[in-house]
Amino acid sequence: MDEVSRQILKGVIDITDEDLDRLSPGMKRILSNLPEKAKWKIIAEVTESKYCFAGLKPGEKFVFNFPVLNVAESTAAPCMEAIAPLANQIRALIDSAADGGDPNRSVFTSQQVSCWDVGVEHGGLGRVMFKVYAEKAG
Repeated sequence: MDEVSRQILKGVIDITDEDLDRLSPGMKRILSNLPEKAKWKIIAEVTESKYCFAGLKPGEKFVFNFPVLNVAESTAAPCMEAIAPLANQIRALIDSAADGGDPNRSVFTSQQVSCWDVGVEHGGLGRVMFKVYAEKAG
């Protein structure tokens, strides 16, 4: 892990050097190159919605500044069953940005993500689909 990211983590979450050294290789990779990751925000935009209890509608968005939901920029109601399934795509896009690439070239931007509710057809209630993509931050 790079020294700049170590210092950011120590300042933001008050983690010790000892615990930073104990992190798994995968976690160190996710937490490396934080300044590069901060240059991007990840958008999860509703593309389809049917019987959504949270009231999510097509065009509404969740905006993430790795790894935090930016409530002020988001237009979608924060629903746990909608946000949780987005985590893997968000990490994949952020990792692509940290490697100096365009996160929108990731295979994950071509895949839609579903909320956890499987819809009436499969024993649930509603169903919301998202497209996930990156934009340069401010």
